[in-house]
Amino acid sequence: MAWQNERLYGSERRMSFWDKAKKAVDDAAASVNREAKQLAKHGEIGQLEEEIQRQYAEIGKRARELYGQRELLDPEVGVLVKRIQELEQQIQKLREELQALRSSGDDPPQG
Repeated sequence: MAWQNERLYGSERRMSFWDKAKKAVDDAAASVNREAKQLAKHGEIGQLEEEIQRQYAEIGKRARELYGQRELLDPEVGVLVKRIQELEQQIQKLREELQALRSSGDDPPQG
């Protein structure tokens, strides 16, 4: 009778171990699934934020066009347009310097 009780309890212990192992695997899978869904949502949010930035850039381009045509006379837009013009002048100067370096042969060959 004792060996039967030991066999029964051993079987219960094994089932308990496998139940715990299965629960651990299920919990891990659920956690990975939850994290994957969170990452996907972060990706979607990032894409939408990038689209918002593209739309802001388009608004800015249009405002600059209107400001240049004197159809938009907001002084704050004027300050922003002037800053953009200054930046564009800096870029142009750097491009000219770069071209001069390339022309003089001081720039090592790229390859």
